Amino acid sequence: MSDEIVNKKKKPIDLVLKEIQKKFSKTNPDIIFDPTKQYEVVSSGNICFDLITGIGGFPKGRITEICAMESTGKTSLILASMGNAQREGKVSVLFDFEQCFDPWYAEHCYGLKIDHKTFFLFQPTTIEEGDSIFDALMESDLNIDLMAFDSIACMIPQALSEGSLEENAQVGIHARFISRFSHKLRKAAYMKNFAAVFTNQMKFQIQKDRFTLGVGVSASTRHKDQMTTPGGMAPRFLASIRMKMEQVGGGDKTEDVDPISGEKEDIVTVRRIKFINIKNKCARPDLKAESYFDLVTPTQKGGWNSGKDLMELLRKRGRITQTGATFKYVGLNIPEFTARGKANGEEQFLNTPEILADGFALLEQLRKEESAMDLLVDKAIFGVDITAADKEGQDHVSADDISTDDEGEEETVKPKKRGRPKASETGDTTL
Repeated sequence: MSDEIVNKKKKPIDLVLKEIQKKFSKTNPDIIFDPTKQYEVVSSGNICFDLITGIGGFPKGRITEICAMESTGKTSLILASMGNAQREGKVSVLFDFEQCFDPWYAEHCYGLKIDHKTFFLFQPTTIEEGDSIFDALMESDLNIDLMAFDSIACMIPQALSEGSLEENAQVGIHARFISRFSHKLRKAAYMKNFAAVFTNQMKFQIQKDRFTLGVGVSASTRHKDQMTTPGGMAPRFLASIRMKMEQVGGGDKTEDVDPISGEKEDIVTVRRIKFINIKNKCARPDLKAESYFDLVTPTQKGGWNSGKDLMELLRKRGRITQTGATFKYVGLNIPEFTARGKANGEEQFLNTPEILADGFALLEQLRKEESAMDLLVDKAIFGVDITAADKEGQDHVSADDISTDDEGEEETVKPKKRGRPKASETGDTTL
């Protein structure tokens, strides 16, 4: 009898879901997750960055943090993404807390113009000003696709920017303000469905010597382990993607006349920037890639060079080869393109629009054919997912790999070895 009473009190799950939807639909329409929901993204304008995120760019409804040392291309990545969004008719907003926006560079390198229709620029001096502008935008009818904050290190509270130098330091005030704003931003990005991006600077933590504990540093740490980011822990906790950017080597140099001294010198014209996934909740977190960044010179406009990135990605897939002095490209609609000399072949490849368009189409086709184990998990665009064997770290075994004896019984299993991305000492996997 008691069991019947208990059963009568239980509600059907369909009724419970309807009650939950009715109760929270006004404050959270997506309270019940839809399993068929796809990732919505805003492209970063950099082909390598889009690849290693695994979803094709900055995810909407989530926070992305980009951290790096100075002069490694953080702001340029933001400008490239907003220029690409503007060409697609998407709306982007930039909070320039560093007051370093260069309209000439943004327009000539990335085609980004301030039109107050698809691109809005604000330059607050304190985080309180930025918070007030942010609240006003959230109350407007503007449908934002991308919102970036450059940078956390410059989002200083008013008490610090206007306080006297003789006053006692307010310990942790910057981190507390960033924490509050990050939580507000996370909810707003989810509700309004826009991609939120933070840029952040890397800085050294305080350490007395190698074996003496300092502030936030353990003993016997390596040099690179002493790096941290300002603004507290909230941005890294709330971010779905944390991307680190590093400059690789001294860059590509070209002999040119120095504009100051007038002497011929080796001047750096191209930098190689490495993207490293520190945290990724949208796809595989262990991918990294290198991208080419051209500096502004009298002969080139500067910015991210998608053509050179495309060449390297196709070269790693064997579609661009060099045998001796012959540069060869086997394309999708172009059967074969050859040129004499590597430099000559690369120049023709980069300066021929038909070949470039065919190269991008070829890379798209190759990515559709590649499995998640070989390169990346791209759930949003191509629906590729990790298989059960991949999750367990096992090799794929097909029916052809199982040999049988004369009676038809399975005798041995020979796993087929497949090419995997090579992991470095730190565990990162390169493209």
